[in-house]
Amino acid sequence: MKAFFLLVLGCLSLAVAQTKQSFYTSLETQNCVTLSTSEWEAEPTIDYFVQECPSLAGYRLFVKAGDARSWLELSYAEQNFPFAPWDLNDVIQGFFPYLKGNLAEWRYTISGDEISPEFSPYALIYRMAFQDRDDETKEHEQLMVLRLTNHKACFLGAATTNEEARLLADRLELSCFD
Repeated sequence: MKAFFLLVLGCLSLAVAQTKQSFYTSLETQNCVTLSTSEWEAEPTIDYFVQECPSLAGYRLFVKAGDARSWLELSYAEQNFPFAPWDLNDVIQGFFPYLKGNLAEWRYTISGDEISPEFSPYALIYRMAFQDRDDETKEHEQLMVLRLTNHKACFLGAATTNEEARLLADRLELSCFD
């Protein structure tokens, strides 16, 4: 019986070590802190704002917006990882890209055991929308997938469905780091 219990406990520990999960953080204005905005200026040259939203594992998550566009930026230990529309120009095939939806999905693993689990985020997924280049009445959406490794962030790829985005994020052998 003791051997069976140890086998079950070992299997549970292994399951914890291999678990890929999601955690969602809000991108809604009321859940973020406004750091700067053109509303605070007497005569702004452009409408803009910067907000810091909830994040995980030492990363800082910012929503930035200006001139009818919005995007995410991550930082870790004062190193910035921008994902502005012009940084993703090859991916975003349209005009006026903006964050769509009010959640960011963090993909993470838990390793270790039940007593001292380790939380390790490895991807961030968020939705962008943009205007069609040929028909301004049409809108397209993409899920952006960022790879998080060693306190860095880079663009990994884009998907059209949540399932595709998670599959891309969960392919841990894929990396955009040297």
